[in-house]
This record gives sequence, C-alpha cells and structure tokens, in this order.
Amino acid sequence: MAIRRFNKSNIYNGIKFNTFNQIYEKATGGIVYEINQNGESYKIHRFISNGTFTVLDTILVEYIIVAGGGTGGLRGGADGGAGGGGAGGLITNKTILTPSSYSIVVGGTAATSSAFGISTTGGGAGATSISAGGSGGSGGGAGSGGGSSGATGGAGILGQGNAGGSTPTGNIARGGGGKGGVGSTINGGEGYDALAFLGSSDTIRFLAGGGAGSGTSDGIGNGGSGVGGSQLIAPVQHTGSGGGGARAATDIRFPGASGVVYVKYRI
Repeated sequence: MAIRRFNKSNIYNGIKFNTFNQIYEKATGGIVYEINQNGESYKIHRFISNGTFTVLDTILVEYIIVAGGGTGGLRGGADGGAGGGGAGGLITNKTILTPSSYSIVVGGTAATSSAFGISTTGGGAGATSISAGGSGGSGGGAGSGGGSSGATGGAGILGQGNAGGSTPTGNIARGGGGKGGVGSTINGGEGYDALAFLGSSDTIRFLAGGGAGSGTSDGIGNGGSGVGGSQLIAPVQHTGSGGGGARAATDIRFPGASGVVYVKYRI
C-alpha cells in the first residue's frame, strides 16, 4: 500500500472525495509535465495520439478535448475564393475519475476526439468557390465566385465552436469558425485561450482557431489566433485548428490540424 502524507476532504457537485499529497503517481499516460499556478502544483497529461489514461487513485481532473480541424477549400477559378476550414470542436470541463484505465482518442484532420465519455466533432471543410461551408465542431467558411454569391458558412455545434463566415462578396471568401468566434471576411475565427489551463510554461497558448479564406492573388487572410492555417501557412499541429483555403486553382489546400486532449489535476 502506498504511503500518503495527508488526507484532505473535498466536495465537488455534492460528491465527497479525498485528495492526497502522495509520494506515488496519481495517474499515467500521454506526455506528462508539471506546472505551478498560484502556489499550487499541477500535472498535465497531453495526448497527441490515441492512448490510455490510467488513474491510480480517485482524483478531480480538468480536461480539454479538441477534435481535428477541417480542411480548407479549393479555389475553383480565377474569380473565386475558397473558404477556410473550421476548427475542431473543443470542450473543457471537470470530472471525478476513479481508479481505472480510460481510453483517449485523438482525431486527425476533421475527425472526432473523445475521453471520459465526452466526444468532440471534427471541423467543417472550407467551401470551394461559391458553395457553402461544411458543418462541424466549428463550421467551414463560405466560398465566393465573382460578385455576391450569398453562400453561407457551415454551422458549428453549440458548446464546441462557431459557424464559418457567410455571404462573401467579390472574390474574397470567408474564414472558418473557431472556438472563440465566427469566421470573418477572410480571417479565421479566433481560437480558445488556454493560458489559464496550460500555464505560461507551455509553448502553445491557443487552440481550435479557424482557417483563413482566400481570394485573388493579393487576398491573404490570417488564421485564427495565430494557430489556424492560411493560404501560405499550415495550421499549428495538435491544436485542432482549421486549414486555410487555397489561394489559386493550382494550389494545394492545407488539411486541418490534428486534435489534442489535455488532462490536469493538482498534486
């Protein structure tokens, strides 16, 4: 039996449980690192591929589950623009976990991620030319086709993300939606600011940013929060961000970034 230094009772959602300042590990799995926030120490387990989170004692965890981002659209012709891909759905919450092994699924491009019975939906694809964006965790941006096309952005899922931008005019398509906002004129929707969860020591601050739309050769949009893709830059991997729409008919569109799962608890 492991040795515990002290036992402190806690109540969460009416459930009484114990937390222990322990000499042994509370859980294993994924890429593990430790942070300090407000005088408290936490461990974070980061999963960038499928794995198992093994809990050794009852603990209260916070989690972020992000699905894979949607792929940017293709540009159909000289007078058209391609919509940006929507970000993968993002859910963050807390739960109590009892000793067991929990399967973690991390989605690739536009694919579902899941953990602890919670699933998030992959991002919607950006539109090609004058078509509508695809629906998803966050929706893909609408495409344009010379003049006002009236195309709509793809729908996002409430609680997971936002819609892609709609009703483009001229040759400029709309950005894909992000967790933090709807896709705009050409830029991707803002992502989720994870600083309070991850701490300042993590190299990634934002997750689930929308991909930029595209237009004429000088129509260069920005991916949401610096992690979404654009016509020139791939989205930041393992953030669930959307890919940018192709700038020209001959360009290769960027796929959405793979998802990620984070689990955090006090030690």
